Amino acid sequence: MSLALRPRDVEVGSDLPHPDRSLPVVRQPTLVIGGAGFIGSHLARRLLECGEPVLVLDSLAKTAGIEILRGMRAAYGEMLEVLIGDVRDRTVLRRAVGRAGRVYHLAGRTSPSGGLVDPMLDFEVNLRATVDLLEELRRADHPVPLVYASTSKVYGAMRGLQLVEQPARYAPVDPWIAEHGIDELWPLEVANPYGCSRAGADQYVLEYARSFRLPAVVARIGGVYGPYPHSGGDDGWVSHCMTSALEHRPVTIEGDGKQVRDLLHVFDLGEALVRLMAGMEEVQGHVFNVGGGPASAMSLRELLEVMSEIVGAPIAAGYADWRDGDPRYFVSCTGKLEAMTGWQPSVGLADGLGQLHGWLMAARRMASAPGHVALSGAVSG
Repeated sequence: MSLALRPRDVEVGSDLPHPDRSLPVVRQPTLVIGGAGFIGSHLARRLLECGEPVLVLDSLAKTAGIEILRGMRAAYGEMLEVLIGDVRDRTVLRRAVGRAGRVYHLAGRTSPSGGLVDPMLDFEVNLRATVDLLEELRRADHPVPLVYASTSKVYGAMRGLQLVEQPARYAPVDPWIAEHGIDELWPLEVANPYGCSRAGADQYVLEYARSFRLPAVVARIGGVYGPYPHSGGDDGWVSHCMTSALEHRPVTIEGDGKQVRDLLHVFDLGEALVRLMAGMEEVQGHVFNVGGGPASAMSLRELLEVMSEIVGAPIAAGYADWRDGDPRYFVSCTGKLEAMTGWQPSVGLADGLGQLHGWLMAARRMASAPGHVALSGAVSG
């Protein structure tokens, strides 16, 4: 059966057609909400590779998700089930949770600028839908563990962090932070409607874990990159920069380019999320910063220099005003995550960026082949 779907070919709450070959589902599937997205699809593949049946709930708001699901269905048959629906639909959530043995919640709006255009949409998708999910989990007949993917953007502009300006980057004055990064004790700072919606959802998950003993944990995820990216802007700056370099287009940087971020390969993120789920008895009710840490931290200026070396050509950069709420420095301290789960990142930044470059080059070659539908590159962060 063909999987050449378009968004208008499916109805909300419908199942994705699949090939006639299948594998039997022998236990409750793992529900991956947002499983057609960049991080969600990587996680779903990882679970499927381990023999875990997966149920993806996704609205397919990004058409690239259709191609991703087609590929996974062709590879794994009925080990993968797909429920096409919106997280704002309580009926769809109830249907999905009722089937699930455990849940990863990765869906949400990811653009701070989008919240300034339509703050109600951010509230509905990021906050209210998460509370609806928590209520469905609370009413379940048996405990269904939840790993909730929050974001490091809940820390906001971090105006209380003292920094020193260096020629190519900002650096913390505090030597402990310079060595280890920002830990989970750093206060949340709401800087815009998007940050408010994400911070609110983050706190609701923690409170449900405390008040109702819900087996749930929060992962505050920083900058993520890797192959099989989606197209995007605010949520895909690493791949956007690399793609611009390959296409000899200038990169526009909001700010002076000295802002520092740590980068985490999506494979390592998947491992972190899986370990949090596996260790739920120990991590329930906790929050963890998940990122590459100081070893993979660099400023945007430094990143462009590294990319120029990989691509073999200089990258032109232009500068625009700072985005409101954007911190000069954010590097995740992953000490708590490492201590409680044994997790450590395994993909070095140089290898990871080289891999991303190779994937984008291969995607460009495939895109130029007759009859191929191209998927442009970006990452979610």
